[in-house]
Amino acid sequence: MFGIAFAAQQMPTCEPSSATTCARKDATFKCVYEKLDDEALSWYYHNLHIILSYEDKLLDGRDESKYNISGNGLTLTIHDVNITDSGNYTLRTTSESFTCSLTVIGNYLNIIYF
Repeated sequence: MFGIAFAAQQMPTCEPSSATTCARKDATFKCVYEKLDDEALSWYYHNLHIILSYEDKLLDGRDESKYNISGNGLTLTIHDVNITDSGNYTLRTTSESFTCSLTVIGNYLNIIYF
């Protein structure tokens, strides 16, 4: 008996697909994508291009210490999050896109004593 075996192809995923964290903490999203090869990767925040992952270059004027890219550009860490960091983060490759959602609860207050 003859047959053809097909290797199961892993579907691209982003973990976690959504996250909730407290203000002033870090949030990390890791995308799993096996057919990376030479594809260009870029991270977006609310569809605004924020990071060219291979160059670690911020495109929207945000503080460079805010984001960290690792794992060949597939992992995004957002440092010291606050309410304005809530929203959708998308990793786009040449042929795929992966969207993760971040919700930040609470915010910190700067208290000034006189």
